Amino acid sequence: MRGFWIGIISTCIALLLLPVVAHPGAEPIRDWLRSQVQSNAPAWVQAIGSVAAVAIVIWIDRRATAQAERAASQYAVLFMAQALESIDQAAETSSNAIKAQLRSNLAALDDCYEVGKSVRLEFLPPRKAVSVSMVRSHIVQARSATQHALDSSSGQLVGLSLANVLAQYRDAVLAQQANFSR
Repeated sequence: MRGFWIGIISTCIALLLLPVVAHPGAEPIRDWLRSQVQSNAPAWVQAIGSVAAVAIVIWIDRRATAQAERAASQYAVLFMAQALESIDQAAETSSNAIKAQLRSNLAALDDCYEVGKSVRLEFLPPRKAVSVSMVRSHIVQARSATQHALDSSSGQLVGLSLANVLAQYRDAVLAQQANFSR
């Protein structure tokens, strides 16, 4: 953004100086400029080329950064949707507390966490990066609760408790999704 304003200010200064140089009494200034351009033409070409190259590099960098931010944001949205789906699935099947289902839920949460780890937080605005980090944390906590239910032997009671805990994580993920989308 700063480069944009520098360009605007430079253009305004050039436009303000144009009438001074074009004024009939500015013949000495025009002669001096003409002699500078003629004697230093290669230097002027190099200077203009350098400025143009820097401007192009800045433009390319900003464009690449904007694309990276969009990609990271889209990937984060997909991760949050997968997190919500994984926790929903785990909450729905956990009330039955069948070990095979819990193992499947654990695998889905592991997969979701791996997706979440690959979201490039450095390309997200701080508020969105915090939301993604919070969802990652909820996935870890949901995974831990599911692992605890899998390791315990109290059956249906643990399953119902797990369903309640996972419902809380689901609500927390929904809140982070809403925060991310603002």
